[in-house]
Amino acid sequence: MDRFVKQNLSVCIYIVFVLCVLVSCSSESNQSTLEEPQKYLSLNPAITETIFYLEGQEQLLGRSDYCKTPEEADKLPSFGTALTPNYEAIARVHPKSIFTDVSSGTQLDSLEQLAPVIQLPWLSIDDIQGSVIKLGELLDKKEQASALAAEIQNTFLPALEAESLSLLMLMEGSDIQKGQLWFMKKGSLHGAAIEAAGFRNGAPDLLNGPPSMSLEQLIKQDPDMIVFLASKSIASDTKEQLSRSLDIMPMLKAVQKKRVGVIDGENLMGVGPSAIHLVEKIRSEGKRLLGTE
Repeated sequence: MDRFVKQNLSVCIYIVFVLCVLVSCSSESNQSTLEEPQKYLSLNPAITETIFYLEGQEQLLGRSDYCKTPEEADKLPSFGTALTPNYEAIARVHPKSIFTDVSSGTQLDSLEQLAPVIQLPWLSIDDIQGSVIKLGELLDKKEQASALAAEIQNTFLPALEAESLSLLMLMEGSDIQKGQLWFMKKGSLHGAAIEAAGFRNGAPDLLNGPPSMSLEQLIKQDPDMIVFLASKSIASDTKEQLSRSLDIMPMLKAVQKKRVGVIDGENLMGVGPSAIHLVEKIRSEGKRLLGTE
């Protein structure tokens, strides 16, 4: 009988030991899982660029097809766009959340079936500052986010004066011959950059619709200066062609006074952190056109 009790006691002790080991391993596994950074998916180029700027890229599972800045972002797997997501690929990686902006056309309902969608406003300076702070909270990068938000605020402070000249910024893809001119509208980040550089935005007031105007509207606006914005660095002869493309409209003040210029650089049409450099580029080109460098 004593022998039987001893055998059972030994078995019980062994079972308890095994259970303790299993509980300990499970606890360590859960702790390890909790310590792993939350993984997000970004379907907006500006948001992706900002995450890298905040040094939170280790928390990114992937990006949209258009997220190319910085170069390191291109190494992440792509999952379509906010308008045309790759649902199957997204479902396979189980993201914690999906980042998008608030653009119309975003497949919000469909994406919500795969993971919570966090929409971040990204149009005005106030929008961008608020969204940067929100990203800092989500990524546990509050200090970096606060510094970036402050830099954005200081960089884009309006520097207008009563005698400030008007500057119209046209996109490189504008078709002068067909009379389809794409411009940077008021209230946008690029519009704020024009004012921060010390110029009035020569664009027409636009409440709805795409930022496009006709040649007739351009004549009506008749800005003091016109600057074409290129999305990447371009050759000097291409710059010359852009500058001379409005010579067919000699009635414009900017053409008469030879105040048509070009600003080029990587990702200057984007609205991520790299746009901070745009203000100084506008100011520098404006001074060149005015002969006050």
